[in-house]
Amino acid sequence: MSDSTLRVSDSEAEKAVADFLDNNFYNSEDIRDFKRFTSKEDQLKGKDVKFSWSNLKGIIVDEKSQGHYVNKDLPTFAFELEFMTPGGFIAPGWLFNHSYETQYYLLIWIFADKEKDFTKDDIERLECILIKREDIIVYLAKQGMTPDEAKLICPGLRKESVYGAHMKGRFDGFYLYFTGHLSEKPINIVIRKEKLIELAEKVFTVTRSSIQLRDK
Repeated sequence: MSDSTLRVSDSEAEKAVADFLDNNFYNSEDIRDFKRFTSKEDQLKGKDVKFSWSNLKGIIVDEKSQGHYVNKDLPTFAFELEFMTPGGFIAPGWLFNHSYETQYYLLIWIFADKEKDFTKDDIERLECILIKREDIIVYLAKQGMTPDEAKLICPGLRKESVYGAHMKGRFDGFYLYFTGHLSEKPINIVIRKEKLIELAEKVFTVTRSSIQLRDK
């Protein structure tokens, strides 16, 4: 599958997930002051939606779904440190990017009747973790993975061109991953799901008929 095909697939999956959430989560009586951001400017600032929920007031949320891993229940989630632009420049990823206005991430595992080319009507359920961006950054920093440290590590990985997992076992609950088969060649921090659940504000499942909160 080409990069352009992957980007189209990503976009279609994101739309299906957004439509499912709009119909089955954001319209619930527990969610207040909901707004979906649609402009390119807002998207480039890491803003998908804004809403209030229980003690959370007007939070700005970036929805992150695993559109290529439907029904896989991956035990991890990847957070982008940096990537290569079409012009060959290295750009900061969304995790440590100061220009982003994201306050929370909504991390989403998709379960659907179809694993490709699915719409909102094919989605059976979404397993979700709502997590504060700053809590992730603090968790990483406590183990020495600060933005400055990442800037030191990433160039070395690119210079050696050794793709795959790096620093496994060095940190509690995460490692780095350098992807070589995509033109963007992103370097991500991969955090284990159980650690994300520990750090989460809320863990829940959305179906067509209910929102099920999970005790952490």
